Amino acid sequence: MIESNLLKYAQSNLKPSQKENEEITKHYEIIQQILGYKETFRSGSYARLTSTAPVNDLDVIYVLPETYLSEIKRKAILQRANESFALSQKAKIDHNELDIQDIISSLAEKIREKYQELGVFVLVKEQSHSVGVYFHTLLTGEPDTKKFSLDIVPAIQDGKDENDIEMYLVPEVTQIEKKYRASFLEERMKSNKEIEWIKSNPRAYKKQSEELREKYPDLYRFSVILIKTWKNGCKNVDEDFCLKSFHLEQIVAEEVESLKDKTTSNLLKIIFDNFPQYLEKPNFQDKANNGRFIDDYIKDVTDNQKKLVLDFVEKAKTDLTNLENSLDFEADMKKFLNLETALNSPKNFNSTVFRPAQPRYNPICKDKLF
Repeated sequence: MIESNLLKYAQSNLKPSQKENEEITKHYEIIQQILGYKETFRSGSYARLTSTAPVNDLDVIYVLPETYLSEIKRKAILQRANESFALSQKAKIDHNELDIQDIISSLAEKIREKYQELGVFVLVKEQSHSVGVYFHTLLTGEPDTKKFSLDIVPAIQDGKDENDIEMYLVPEVTQIEKKYRASFLEERMKSNKEIEWIKSNPRAYKKQSEELREKYPDLYRFSVILIKTWKNGCKNVDEDFCLKSFHLEQIVAEEVESLKDKTTSNLLKIIFDNFPQYLEKPNFQDKANNGRFIDDYIKDVTDNQKKLVLDFVEKAKTDLTNLENSLDFEADMKKFLNLETALNSPKNFNSTVFRPAQPRYNPICKDKLF
């Protein structure tokens, strides 16, 4: 009974609605018309079908054409050397020669012009690592970040992995959680350090998700959505909750393969039971770089933060058990997912008011675009 109720709740309340999917598809098709069908692809949790509702943005990777890269590099060389010579269109591009901000400015201008030609009003904004396309604005003229937008990330094709899947270089700011990017850039400016390009392998993670959904259709997808919603609830209760959504997604991917009794409730129980081992050390190698771990931030999580996570985990285990004989499943699900108030916080059950901390750059709260 709990299995059908869990899936029904997740399908009805937590996954993107048909209306959302239609809107996202419409906007994605327009950006493909503008930038090219071969040069663009969806990335992030929405592309992996593991996003929770509502969907605030769609990550779009724009693979920079070789001719475009050559022109950008040619201008940079001419500016630095003040000499009049051209770069062959066929020359191999060294990404270290490319200025990320120049690329983003040029890309934003192109997108802005094309939308104007189409007669579609949007706010196109240059960002630290990408171009934001906003369809809703506040009275101040600033973008309404609580409503759907496109996040277009420039990328450079950079070889293939061992499974013949194309890899890319993307601006390093993509690894920083969005609310901390301004502080990160401020610190970079103070230290006179340029933004660098880092390897990324979004297609490999999309393929992983596709294969797991094919083997365990509802089990994998909705377990990810449930635990990510739980994580979001925990963080809304306490800003010090520092687990990353993509980390949780990889935990689900690992545990679902070894699970004997393959039900959503059993999978969640196993994950919560095994949580301490995932807080001890990094466990998941980055598919773009075997020398790096996607959960490397765990090494810097403090003992107090680990205790906070484990307190939430213990509460989740109790709430999950109570769901088995629930008389009001929807109310008890909200309690399990921490969707009600700060009264559910294991840190302070007597708290009546929750005031989230002001966002500031914290190196252990960085999250990468996969």
